[in-house]
Amino acid sequence: SSNQDWMFLVGYLCFAIGGILWSCYAIFSQKWGVDAISCASIVNVVSIIYLPLIYPFVNLDKASLLLIGTQLFYQGFLIAVVGLVLYIKSVEIIGIVESASFNALTPTITMVAGFLIVSYKPSILEVIASLLVSFGMLVVVKGSYANR
Repeated sequence: SSNQDWMFLVGYLCFAIGGILWSCYAIFSQKWGVDAISCASIVNVVSIIYLPLIYPFVNLDKASLLLIGTQLFYQGFLIAVVGLVLYIKSVEIIGIVESASFNALTPTITMVAGFLIVSYKPSILEVIASLLVSFGMLVVVKGSYANR
């Protein structure tokens, strides 16, 4: 249906904008010379500021305390602290392009994890695309390593 097609386009647009913002985060953290721990600290403190603005739109009625606690640990600590620190540390050590190229593995890792965890069955096109993207990422990394 045209509504579903429209929503797919909106989803792709959201992903593209998120990717652009993530790239800006890496570029500016390097440009400004902010270390990984400081970057993660700034992001998390600023996140607290906008939390009251989002809270009215959050529906936690059906979420158990275990689920909420798990998500607080996973998203609030592992992603928002550990993930940010590791990502910015990789930008500091190997550079912007090399670090960003590893983000291209996200769909492949998601596909494999989905297969293993929730029995997701990827199409042959998804498998081929994942292999091509993974190969492209390896070319970028190998090429930049060879130029050092």
